[in-house]
Amino acid sequence: MPKTVLAVDDNTAILNQYHAVLSNYYNLITTASPLRAIKIIRDNPSIDLLISDMDMEEMHGQNLIIESHGINPEIIKILTS
Repeated sequence: MPKTVLAVDDNTAILNQYHAVLSNYYNLITTASPLRAIKIIRDNPSIDLLISDMDMEEMHGQNLIIESHGINPEIIKILTS
């Protein structure tokens, strides 16, 4: 079973790049909303990796990482800029 990756970036061009590179190898979920990402993490305990942009208007990526850790500390987290 492929690993599940959640990619979060408010730049849709970046999300499209994640899709182009990762979707053939992983179960990929993308969202432009960090708040939506929190809901996705709560609803999907199978997420293995979170990739988040740092600079987003709705929520800073570091805060998303902290929130996600509180929900599921087992998720591997990558913060990008």
